[in-house]
Amino acid sequence: MTSSNEILFYDITRNVDDPAIRDFSYNTLRTRLALNIKGLAYKTVWVDIADVESESIKVDAPPNGERAGKPLYTSPFIVDPSSGRAVSDSPKIATYLDVQYPNTPVLSPSGSEAEARTTARVEKVRGALQPVLLPRLLATSTPRSLAHFRAQIGEERFAQITAVSPEAVPGCLNAALEALAELEGELGAGPFLGGEKPCWADTFLAGLLWALKNGFGEGDELWKAIVDARGGRWGAYMQEFEKKGWLKVV
Repeated sequence: MTSSNEILFYDITRNVDDPAIRDFSYNTLRTRLALNIKGLAYKTVWVDIADVESESIKVDAPPNGERAGKPLYTSPFIVDPSSGRAVSDSPKIATYLDVQYPNTPVLSPSGSEAEARTTARVEKVRGALQPVLLPRLLATSTPRSLAHFRAQIGEERFAQITAVSPEAVPGCLNAALEALAELEGELGAGPFLGGEKPCWADTFLAGLLWALKNGFGEGDELWKAIVDARGGRWGAYMQEFEKKGWLKVV
């Protein structure tokens, strides 16, 4: 039964049967992690990519920039019945949740130099994995989502994104492992990039690795290479989120 006080979290639907791996967008997983870590009650509203704009307009969620001179609506976005507000974009959502729910863990970007450095290193991991993650995401999109995305970016760009050869995977993996090795020094004494408690950069990194796990599966060689590297350091990192019940889709 849905509570009238539950935050509505609008996420992109994926064409899979297993609800546990339905979420595969590392952008939306950042917000899902924030909601889970904060322990806030929420309900997922699954939206086809083709319907993100219309659903955003329906609930008065603001656009996240412009494209070709027109408002650009993206997922994730949330609607919070407690305030009546709709908020778009992962960093802005995290900031809103910190302000609206001050007694929950702080997860919005701090703006510090140390955090900026850490986030830049996580961005390198994302850049390394995106060439293999994005085609997998598209391969499991709904037909409507795929057609919409194709029309948005054009045939040439679509062909470039989806034409990832098996030979490209080792290069992506090596680049990701190098970027992850740079991040090890950021872990410090605690299990997270934020120390004993996760921070904004943790939602970014864990969301990215969660997307990789959901997209490729625990038995995939790419995923196993990531979690087994450096003595299993990043497998242990993700286990911390698992143990605390933060890797859940509701």
